[in-house]
Amino acid sequence: MNSEEIFDNSSCIYKGGGEEKNKDLENYNNLKTEVPKHYNICLISTYFCENYGAILVSYAVNKILENLGYSVLMLQKPSFIWAKDYTGNTISNIFAKTHYHLSKLYKSHTELIELNDICDNFVVGSDQLFAYGMNINYSTLEFVKNNKNKIAFATSFGHNHTKAPKNIIIKNQYLFDRFNHISLREVSKELCNDIYKINAVELIDPTLMIPQEIYNQLSANINIEIKKPYLLTYLLDNNKEKEKEIRKLSKELGLEIINIENLDKRERKTSKKDNKYYTPEEFLYLYKNASFIVTDSFHGTCFSIKYNKPFISVVNQDRGSLRYKLFDKLNLSNRIIENIQDLSKNNDLKKNIDYTQINNKITEYSDFAVTWLANALKNNTSQEKFSNFENYIDIKLKETDLNQYYKKNKNRIITEYIKYKLLSKMHPNKQKRDFYSQQKKAYKEKVKIIRQNKYRI
Repeated sequence: MNSEEIFDNSSCIYKGGGEEKNKDLENYNNLKTEVPKHYNICLISTYFCENYGAILVSYAVNKILENLGYSVLMLQKPSFIWAKDYTGNTISNIFAKTHYHLSKLYKSHTELIELNDICDNFVVGSDQLFAYGMNINYSTLEFVKNNKNKIAFATSFGHNHTKAPKNIIIKNQYLFDRFNHISLREVSKELCNDIYKINAVELIDPTLMIPQEIYNQLSANINIEIKKPYLLTYLLDNNKEKEKEIRKLSKELGLEIINIENLDKRERKTSKKDNKYYTPEEFLYLYKNASFIVTDSFHGTCFSIKYNKPFISVVNQDRGSLRYKLFDKLNLSNRIIENIQDLSKNNDLKKNIDYTQINNKITEYSDFAVTWLANALKNNTSQEKFSNFENYIDIKLKETDLNQYYKKNKNRIITEYIKYKLLSKMHPNKQKRDFYSQQKKAYKEKVKIIRQNKYRI
């Protein structure tokens, strides 16, 4: 399967960035999509992280799945992880509301079991969803029934080792064995062979898989006034030493500097009234029109390559260097440096890059990845992995979990529903009413289950 072919008839809806961004912020809770009741795929991603790479790699995977002809439900960030982070009118949430069918908000591992009645396949992808330090523990799909198709698509552990305690390692060994198909962005001998006994296929990052035209459609309505050619910097961990070297480089190249800040740090240090930020669409626009790029971000490097730009990438050791081996496969390791001082010492770093062979390799790797995913979705090997008896016991255990959940929380659920129903009508603030209306809708579904006695209460 050719990765270009699946995108021939694709279309990107644009609702964010440019003059529309403030309007989107104000109307965040009104960006609603009519969604079907059943989906081919539930996608578990890091779309909610305030990080351009996390946002756009989630977009890429969702786009690949949709263009393979599948309906996709993006799992909304459950409230039981990172409770105080990445909620509300964030850049990532506005983007998600615009482009995805988002699931309802789940508040416990037990509640996630309900997704088995809604989705046929479960895809974990991409980025560091298997990294222990990220604490995204539902990404191992413990809540998914044995008989469902479970796929890891270009997922990552982030590092070549794990700090997970022994009990978690043993648990994950079992959970990874339940997956029907596993592909990783980086196959680590220590993690895959020695610790988790995973037989994984190595794929390139999904941001490189989709054609540049798709990103161009996303940024088509952006118009940032730029008067002169510029050197673009995207640094997750900036410091004075990096700034000094970049200023020297910009003077040498005769380029102005435009900086894209680390979105996560910007969100944490600015007030809600500060609208000086770049949307994902603007991020792409700045990459597309840059004359030269300096970054210490893995995905920042991927987009430099996607747009065929001359670039220098500084390895970010603390965030994990394993992923950078992808650039060895593309014969671009000469553009990766470990010390920012090398930026002034090596003149070869400033030369243009011939992308002819590199683009051919990316197309080859992309075609392989999309074909692998298409075959994985068509091949549910659950009957080979588990007997009918094992599947039956698994289903009964999950039904028991749900029964206990509703039995324990019956009164609280009904009380919460009544509270949100009243607040959605009586609260003086419209934005608050919209929020409470969403909460009421979520609890209404649970009350319906209780009243219909779908589970034995």
